[in-house]
Amino acid sequence: MKKVVRLTESDLVRLVKRVILEQPQNPGFYDELEKKGYKMKQNWTDFAFTDQKMYGEIKEATKFFNYERDMIVFFENVNKGPAPIRFITDGEKVYFLEHSYPYKVNDAFPNPLGPFKVDVIRKYL
Repeated sequence: MKKVVRLTESDLVRLVKRVILEQPQNPGFYDELEKKGYKMKQNWTDFAFTDQKMYGEIKEATKFFNYERDMIVFFENVNKGPAPIRFITDGEKVYFLEHSYPYKVNDAFPNPLGPFKVDVIRKYL
């Protein structure tokens, strides 16, 4: 039996964004990060309920990206050195949060937070 499904424009936009998010701009990059021990959190807006400071910093950092906030993914690796490494990415750029970047980034770049293009920062992660 066929069903007619009615979608509003906002429903359709949300569905398209979700599909695009599941297919990252740089497909191998997210897999590479997960193999290195980084944990991905696609719905970073959950921080609004658990960690106001982190949510505020992520929201402020989204201005460096061309996409709406649904397209930005949060990554964290708590096993990389004495402090966790946290950043957001859209698959093309990386922006570090809470001054939690790999120490080699601080030596190589004048602004260690970013944003950095993925191809430039990949070897430091």
